[in-house]
Amino acid sequence: MKKYLVPLLAVLILSSCSNNLDFDKDLTLSPELVLPIATLNMSLEDWAGEDIEADSSGVLKVVYSDTSVIDPIVIADYIDIPDGEGYDSAYFPLFNPEVAGFLINANTTLNQVSTNFPPADRAALVAADGTNAAFPAIVASSGGSGYTLTTPPNFLNADATSVTYKLTLSNSWPVDIDNVIVNLKSGGSVVANFTFTLVPAGGNVTEILTVPSVMTNAFEIDIVSISTPGSLSPVAIDLNDQLGWLLETEDVFVFSGNGDVIPQTLLDSTAEVDFEFSNGEEIEILELFSGNLDYDLVSSMERPTEVVVQFIGGTDVNGDPLEAVIPVLPNQANTGSIDLSGATLRLDEDANQPYNRLSLGFQFRIASSDGSIVFIDTAQTVEGDLIFNDLDFEYIEGYFGTIQEDLTGTSVDLDIDFLNDFGGDFQFNTPVLKLLTTNGVGAPIRTNFDMLGRNEDGTEVALNMPASDIAYPGPGQEGQNIEGEIIIDNTNSNVVDFLANVPSTIDINGTVDINPDGNTDPNFVFRESLLKVGLEVDVNLNISASNLALTDTIEASFELEDESVDPETVTLFINVDNGIGLDAVVTLVMQDENGAGLDSVQTQLLQAAPTDANGYATGITFVENVVELDEGQTDAFFDAAQILVRTSLSTPNNGNDNYVMRTTDGLTMYLAIQSKVNVLINGN
Repeated sequence: MKKYLVPLLAVLILSSCSNNLDFDKDLTLSPELVLPIATLNMSLEDWAGEDIEADSSGVLKVVYSDTSVIDPIVIADYIDIPDGEGYDSAYFPLFNPEVAGFLINANTTLNQVSTNFPPADRAALVAADGTNAAFPAIVASSGGSGYTLTTPPNFLNADATSVTYKLTLSNSWPVDIDNVIVNLKSGGSVVANFTFTLVPAGGNVTEILTVPSVMTNAFEIDIVSISTPGSLSPVAIDLNDQLGWLLETEDVFVFSGNGDVIPQTLLDSTAEVDFEFSNGEEIEILELFSGNLDYDLVSSMERPTEVVVQFIGGTDVNGDPLEAVIPVLPNQANTGSIDLSGATLRLDEDANQPYNRLSLGFQFRIASSDGSIVFIDTAQTVEGDLIFNDLDFEYIEGYFGTIQEDLTGTSVDLDIDFLNDFGGDFQFNTPVLKLLTTNGVGAPIRTNFDMLGRNEDGTEVALNMPASDIAYPGPGQEGQNIEGEIIIDNTNSNVVDFLANVPSTIDINGTVDINPDGNTDPNFVFRESLLKVGLEVDVNLNISASNLALTDTIEASFELEDESVDPETVTLFINVDNGIGLDAVVTLVMQDENGAGLDSVQTQLLQAAPTDANGYATGITFVENVVELDEGQTDAFFDAAQILVRTSLSTPNNGNDNYVMRTTDGLTMYLAIQSKVNVLINGN
């Protein structure tokens, strides 16, 4: 013989109070015997659990949190640094390079020069050779031509756009010479004219002349005119005394020719690269996570060169001025990439357009030919492409344009056990929803979406939440995540009806807008900066309800100790001192194993405690309940496979007044049972 498992008393208590309550009592009743069973004390503090907490004043509240109701928003996904910017027709000409200068010389004797003097003066000098005698005065006499200078070792020829000649005349004659006019010839042509006003005896004078010049490596001196005041007193006359000629060339810039190229910068200029962003971005600073400067350059030069790209205002990973050096080998194609990872590019150096414009300096350098003679022609160039590719930022600053993250189609399951247990007509009077934001994006951001709550029956209620600004890091907070919250309550939304619908699913429709008002504040963001949005439900149990319905089904297995006994009636006596501000009507529906109703019974278990104007319980209401099961109901009770328990709760004044649930609220229930049969009750 089985003891039946769930007593009728447990059914009533389980349905009206708490599924966590447990009674374990065995009782034998004689006909017409009335016996007290138990006294139950319960406070609302027993409700506190996973979804329900108490605040500092003891008011119960429903708490639910979902840290990510939308997928994290990564702003880096919206900022696309365009590839292919740069120069697709870079041109670096040889452009009048400088070749090494040279130093050559010649000597002309008094004997050679004097052959061009007037015959009488020539004869006097020849006669006095080796003696001391007066040196005749010479006035504007030719000094002869074709005096060949030595051959430069590292120069063949040149069409020079500019060359500086330094010609030094050393005078070892015993007298001063003056008004010496000299033609410097190269390849038989005059390339320069010099005039030496006065060169004292035993002294030297240098004259300098910068001119364009077509030169070979064959130089000679023509003495167009020479004068001397001579001497009245005797001087040593020696026809082997010399005039020394020393020719030095400097700053030899050539258009074409063959010479010894020195290391030099051929070009030093600036240029700009404009980045064409697609969303109206105005970027000022770009710190690169990765990126390349790709080059494809063809050289027709005879010597190695290099292109130096200087990023004005930019720095490398060590904080030093940023430059990229591209080596270019002669007479061939040169391809490769310069890794710009970790570099900082400034796109705001041009005052006329302080964004999206990269200011660059270019230097074109050529290597020395190390004393060797090479062919030089300004038609020689380095040409090709200098292109920025695969630029990904680590940090970016400026204005990002208006960005919209479309949330339409986002769906969130709202799994709040407390709400899932309720139905009927009720509302929370002071509910609060919070959007919890964690934001590392340094830009104004605004919510521009709404939430549509859908319950298990498919009924939808819109939250009608307002557009709200999200807290974001400002200048000096780069790299920080700023926590914020957006309050949604009954003053700015439809949250009361939204939660009264008991939504199980929330559909989000609309956008999150970055820079919704345009370019109002500086923007900045790191590559991994995120915007996270979570949802918190924080609802004080300040409710109004006219029919707050709870439904539960419990298994039932009731058997008599003696199956031959046919019980007639069972009567329960339930007296309640109620300090909870709720009316409670309980209906029990006995069902078979298929869920078909066998019979039912209903009772008003509770009458609400009195409450004040704020909804707080202020006293006790006593209720005496007598629950009579007639013979049919008694049979249905013992035959039931399960019992459907429906509880209807109402706040005071038929739901017109609110009630604030507190941990200090509770009730005391006194239970007794009467039956005309002998019944053993065992409750689990």
